[in-house]
Amino acid sequence: MRSLLNNPALYFFVVLISFTACRKNNPSKATGPAAIYTAGMLVSGTGSSVAAYWKDGVLQELTSGNTDAEALGIAVSGYDIYVAGYERKDDAGNMAVAKYWKNGVPVALTDGNSNAVAYSIAIAGNDIFVAGYEYNTATLRMNARYWKNGVSMPLTDGSNWSYAYKVLVVGKDVYICGNENGPGGGPVAKYWKNGVPVNLTDGPHSAFAMDIAVSGNDVYVCGSESNGTVSVAKYWKNGVATVLGNGTKSSGASAILVSGNDVHISGNEYASLDYKARYWKNGTGQDLTAEADGDGGAGSLFMYNNDLYITGSLNGKPLLWKNLQLVPNDIPEGSFHQLIVQ
Repeated sequence: MRSLLNNPALYFFVVLISFTACRKNNPSKATGPAAIYTAGMLVSGTGSSVAAYWKDGVLQELTSGNTDAEALGIAVSGYDIYVAGYERKDDAGNMAVAKYWKNGVPVALTDGNSNAVAYSIAIAGNDIFVAGYEYNTATLRMNARYWKNGVSMPLTDGSNWSYAYKVLVVGKDVYICGNENGPGGGPVAKYWKNGVPVNLTDGPHSAFAMDIAVSGNDVYVCGSESNGTVSVAKYWKNGVATVLGNGTKSSGASAILVSGNDVHISGNEYASLDYKARYWKNGTGQDLTAEADGDGGAGSLFMYNNDLYITGSLNGKPLLWKNLQLVPNDIPEGSFHQLIVQ
């Protein structure tokens, strides 16, 4: 099993919270029964990764398992379920094709001549937005881009390595977060608003922007930045950084959710032997897994009817927490990447 995911800040989990043209910071206040949709992958009997999603725990496989594939982002619009990810070609080149599935039917975004990943997806009216990256065979660099209704939109000039992780549509504005290597060669955390880049770091140390939320006029981005020794989890509000990690042990922030005056963030932090899944509310952190349990991390966040849902992983097994309490599942090996509840 070969994952094509760029794995920047040590043990990040892929998340997409944007959905159906809604603001990510706007938790659902619905009171009806909640359906839980989770995008991810499971490991087949032959060891390959199968792209899949679960609705209320019921598995829907999207690929056959003949080649590796992963489902990374999910959106639901009306009765339609959209899933973004990639699937490797079943040929000698084994290139990864960026694609999305609408109700299980695949739509290829790239031609398979070079590796590409569709990392997240958002629906706004009749428009489908997908963020990801594709290898540029001319510059020999991975390049950040997004696709609108299947049409590729580069976010950079292609001369530097760059990645796009999340797309969020708020009204007529399209926000995408990721990173691009700067003049010093290391990755600079940034986001793009309608294609215009906004740098969050200045480049001396590696930094990654993994998730984005918008609340009113405020833009929140979470990720990590190296302090020269270790990676440190942090988030930026309108470009101003707040440090989450202690700075002595590696940590990273994977996802951010803004609800009223509260800022919820998921991620991980290194202990002494393994990473622990971690959750921060307004800067105060708590562990979701123990170091003694093994290697863990927390990913996607979603709030529904005042209930907080978090996805994660422990020793290669996908996990789901509701209000910080673990919800059992019978999946032996795989991953939960993105979660929505509605």
